[in-house]
Amino acid sequence: MNYNFGETSCGVRCGQAATIAFWQCSRGQSLLKSLNGGSNDTNLGIWLAANFPNLYGASAGAGSLLGRTNAQIASHYTTLYKTTAQKLDAQMLALAFATYVTDGNLAGTVARNYGFTVSDTGLAGATYNVGSNGAAFGVANNSTVAVSALLQIADQRSWNGVLWDVDHSGAVDGAEQSWRNMANTLFNAVNNAGGI
Repeated sequence: MNYNFGETSCGVRCGQAATIAFWQCSRGQSLLKSLNGGSNDTNLGIWLAANFPNLYGASAGAGSLLGRTNAQIASHYTTLYKTTAQKLDAQMLALAFATYVTDGNLAGTVARNYGFTVSDTGLAGATYNVGSNGAAFGVANNSTVAVSALLQIADQRSWNGVLWDVDHSGAVDGAEQSWRNMANTLFNAVNNAGGI
């Protein structure tokens, strides 16, 4: 338990992720709506809610994506992309999308038609060096961490759908804002490094 199999993973490669702009454009929206059989399927929402309960599940409040269809999630993402000044919320969800669509066991191979590399573990099995952003994730600077672990840590440090609301106050302040900035920098780098 809590072992990331670092010896079997490698760094993020082109084809494993996409920029936040991809997911809000027509191709990204089309991919989301085609997952697991079509726009009315709810598997993506179920997976997001189960794996990231503080952001998209039982502890996410109004932000819960449990039971939402692919079309509803695609629309939700577009709203995040357009209204969030910092774009951290869009960066996090884009990284979660890429993790889902590159895992053939979760989403099949449909993402290949959009330029993604699909495998048994997908993006989740890749690693990334956090650089000087370690404090946001509770690891030493320059640590190499599995993408799946980065996403889990982000969820653990969030509450009621708010990224990095560590103290559960309902607001992001002080160190939390600094951590958000670090996370935004890192997630942007991962999404770009793997960008299709």
